[in-house]
Amino acid sequence: MNRTQRVELAAQRWRKRLGWRFCRIWSTSWFNDHRREVSRVLAEYHRAIAETGLAAGRAEVESAKESEPSDPAVAEDPTRKGRPEVVPGLPIVEYDPQELDGLARWVMSDGLLRTDTQIFEEMFWELGYRRRGPRIKEALYKAIDRAKKER
Repeated sequence: MNRTQRVELAAQRWRKRLGWRFCRIWSTSWFNDHRREVSRVLAEYHRAIAETGLAAGRAEVESAKESEPSDPAVAEDPTRKGRPEVVPGLPIVEYDPQELDGLARWVMSDGLLRTDTQIFEEMFWELGYRRRGPRIKEALYKAIDRAKKER
């Protein structure tokens, strides 16, 4: 096994620990019958969606998050309960730290493994921000740290 293969396998193991699933496509299989390979990958995708209990339209919700203004009532995640009543759009200094901690706990409550950056991005979207200023980053990352310590 060469160095590239070892690095790729290590990266795949790391991603599996984060909850990723893999469906490998071999070049010879693609060359011989790419339609069958596409069907196989799509079947694996749908199986993974069904096993996690997420709606098939989750990708549509995610793309809508990027293009539409924030409306928590519309895009509520079915795997989380009790979104904290945090009003989006306020300046970051107007949020109480407990409000931000509650939002961080809520984002993490679905049990999915996420990096701090992924938690930050979801909180950022929930708060309706468009720019990632230093005060926003500091406040949200501190809330994430506090919420993780409470676990």
